[in-house]
Amino acid sequence: MINVCFNCGQYHADKIIDPEGPYAICPACGYKHAFRQLPLLMLAGASGVGKSTVGWHLAGRVKEAIVLDADILWRPEFNKPEDIRINRWLQESGGEIEPRIALLNTTGVAVEQTARQVALWISECIKD
Repeated sequence: MINVCFNCGQYHADKIIDPEGPYAICPACGYKHAFRQLPLLMLAGASGVGKSTVGWHLAGRVKEAIVLDADILWRPEFNKPEDIRINRWLQESGGEIEPRIALLNTTGVAVEQTARQVALWISECIKD
């Protein structure tokens, strides 16, 4: 567990990240341990479209980034009707931000093909 110091054993979620290593530094004892700092990419979409399934197919295949299913962020405090605005924003502005957001229509597409498309998108984003 990254939040437990390997040296002093104390739990700290507030470790300092030194990009020179990169290292995670324990605020209690100053111990530095190697820390792999990767881009975080979220798989997002409506319920039941296959985000979790694609995520499982990407595990071990994508090494350039950490890929998370956006469903892990759903908490009661985020479940508000006004949050639907993000869907409109994604459709209107997603292609203009960096890295660009790609909207995939996976209707009738095999999971493995979708996972290949997502993995290709990730490698294109990372190399740019």
